[in-house]
Amino acid sequence: MISAPRLTLRQALIVSISLIILIVIGFLLTFTYIQAKNEIIRQDRRLEEFGEMNLAESLSLVDRGLKLFDDSLNSKMEEAFSIFLAGYREAGGDPGGMDLQALESLISRGMDGEIDLYMINESGVIIASTVPEVMNLDFRNYPEFYDSITEIRLGEDFAADRVVRSVENTSSGTVTGKLRKFAFMPSPDHRYLLEMGLVVDSFETERSGLSYVDAAQRIAELNPNIQSIRIFDINRNLLLEQGAVQASNVNRTLLDEVFLLRKSVTRPDPLNNTVLKYLFVDLKSEESASDMSLVAEITYTSA
Repeated sequence: MISAPRLTLRQALIVSISLIILIVIGFLLTFTYIQAKNEIIRQDRRLEEFGEMNLAESLSLVDRGLKLFDDSLNSKMEEAFSIFLAGYREAGGDPGGMDLQALESLISRGMDGEIDLYMINESGVIIASTVPEVMNLDFRNYPEFYDSITEIRLGEDFAADRVVRSVENTSSGTVTGKLRKFAFMPSPDHRYLLEMGLVVDSFETERSGLSYVDAAQRIAELNPNIQSIRIFDINRNLLLEQGAVQASNVNRTLLDEVFLLRKSVTRPDPLNNTVLKYLFVDLKSEESASDMSLVAEITYTSA
């Protein structure tokens, strides 16, 4: 039987040292890889945080710009309520005795757009209007807005809303109709809320020039890890370059949760190898009945 040759002490030392070197190199490579990977993750996260901060600020700046235009219409609409109130008094506080079409025609003469009139009762229901499609619309189906207009009805002062999407019709209840500038005045007996809606042709074009969607797109271009950004308003409408639609391909439960809790959430999507960030942007103001807050749905690649 032939025995294997035994290593000399020198050979054994060389083998041992070589193994130690290989182990150390392997450890250093692994450590360096982990460090580099963690640094890339940290840099990606910093880039995400920076982008999200800038996105929120950009959307806020767009909102402030739009508010400046919206507020420029307030004084003229407040003056127009003197005609609406006079009609209410002449009818003895009876909406059924008011000729809203005649009042609308009279008020429209001094305005630069189309005027609509509405009367809302104590229950938050439209009981008279020059827009027949929204008759009997119940604002209790929109609790936060109902609370706001109830406070206005019980108060003493004129209140102006922002330029917002209006409800298309009572049966659908979707808030994807024309852009209108709304304003409110309580009746002297506080039984009704008088509402005026102004439609101006330039509303759409002005909002395409100062656009939430454009602001989001500019932020997306700064981060290669962003696949897409979509913007949703408080009515869960997907905002487009022009107009808004009810989106079908959205996690409505998660979107509702973000608006309800008024805070951002992150959800991994392993199936698509992405991460979804629902960024809440708080734009609510006590100065308007409508909540202008937005949610930005940011899709990050996790590859």
